[in-house]
Parts: sequence; structure tokens; C-alpha cells
Amino acid sequence: MADYVKTVFVTVGTTQFDSLINVVSSVEFLQKISLHGFRRLVIQYGTGAPPALVTVIGHNSSSGTTTVRPTREGRDIDISWEAYRFKSSLEPDMQNADLIVSHAGAGSIMEGLSICKERNKSVTGNNCKKLVVVINDILMNNHQSELAEALDSRGYLYTLNGPLRLLDNDVMARVSKFIPLAFEGGNHKTFGRIISTFMSKE
Repeated sequence: MADYVKTVFVTVGTTQFDSLINVVSSVEFLQKISLHGFRRLVIQYGTGAPPALVTVIGHNSSSGTTTVRPTREGRDIDISWEAYRFKSSLEPDMQNADLIVSHAGAGSIMEGLSICKERNKSVTGNNCKKLVVVINDILMNNHQSELAEALDSRGYLYTLNGPLRLLDNDVMARVSKFIPLAFEGGNHKTFGRIISTFMSKE
């Protein structure tokens, strides 16, 4: 059995959210998560540009997955990481992560909450799996932020208003202290599609 590695998984779904990807691949963010015991970072960067601090080392044409490794600067912080544009399913990476950092897309939020709920049935306190939703603060009339904020107000997830909030001095301490409630919603795939359809009509 492979050794356990404390992991952060970042996802932007099928969108482009380069400002989030730039922040989570910055030396400052890597230092923050390293100080809180994280040793692995997985980034799903969608339709945007690949993370700036990584070098592509391989591409699997059958799966469409690009594998990358960090530059020397990243290795010096003792974080192993990989990044890819898309996979057929993000569920394995969500399941393997201790902390999920997601954009505010309804489908990603619902899948993340469902996976956190299953993991947290057997893990409690500060060791529970958590979902942090980062709102794209440059979008106008961002209805997705309303869903994230509503779920935050009920204690299911933690929201940050813009990627730069991930660089706040105390952000990891606040996230560490956050203990999410178990989400009691329905099937994450069905509910996510319903919410996305509703928002697209606004």
C-alpha cells in the first residue's frame, strides 16, 4: 500500500480561471500549504494556460492527460505535484485529496460536497476533508457565487472572494479550523446539472 501523502487538489472544471491557477502554482502558495503539512498538489487547469512553474514531461494521447513536474523552485519547497487539463473523471483526485480548492461551478461544488461527506463519515475534527470554493471576482453578475455563499452560510464549505485571498497570511489557519457540516443534498450530478441549467437562464 502506498504511503499516505497529504494532498491539495485544485479544479476549475471546464472553465478558464487563470488567476486561480497562477496563485496556486506560486511559490508563496506552495510555501503556505507546505507549512501545513501538505506534500502533494494536483492541479486541473481546464481551458486556460498550464501552471507557470511547471515543465511538461509527457502527454498520453489516449487519455488526453498531460503530466508535468515542478521546476527546481517547486522541488525546493518539498511539494510534489502534477497538472492536467482534463480527465474523464475528477472523482479519484477529489477522493485522494485532503483539501479541495474549486471554482464556483455548481457541478464541481456538488461533487466536492458529496465526496467530502463520504470521507468525513469516518474522519472528524481538523483532519476531515474540506472544500474551499474560490469565487472568480472579475466576473460580472456571477450567479454561481450566490450558490457558493449560500452553502457557506450553512456551514458546508468555505468560500474565498477571489484567488488572492489564498495568499492571505492567515488563510490556511482559518481553513484548518473550519469544520464542515455534512451536506444533506441529493445526488451531486443531478443536482449540479439542475443548478447549472437554472443559472444559465438568468
